[in-house]
Amino acid sequence: MKGVRTLLVAIGLAVMVTSSPATAVGVRAADGFVDGFVDLPLMPGLSQIEDATVAFDTTGGRIVVAFLRGAVEESAVLAFYDGSLPELGWRAADGPQFHREGETLTLDFIADGQQTVVRISLSPGRSP
Repeated sequence: MKGVRTLLVAIGLAVMVTSSPATAVGVRAADGFVDGFVDLPLMPGLSQIEDATVAFDTTGGRIVVAFLRGAVEESAVLAFYDGSLPELGWRAADGPQFHREGETLTLDFIADGQQTVVRISLSPGRSP
């Protein structure tokens, strides 16, 4: 699992560095869900960073990494996902992590001036 997490961090950093400024603030997921995920709601006030989503399947399961940005507080993001994800079958775990059907969803936060960048990572993982 540590290798998958290291891979996700490396992918995330590479995507953030290579995303062009012209697309970095573009809004995605007009249907109200985060692009790359089937049923992950996009929190109001956040925009998906275009061309920064990575998704692929492995023999152990799927891996998806997406980046959201907005002038919102980390606590508001946590409250939104703490309230909405259990309705979609996700169970809260330690830290900003959720488990469902053998997958782990992790929220990481990166300060970016007046905005917050949220990295959402989905990886294979045993549900506790």
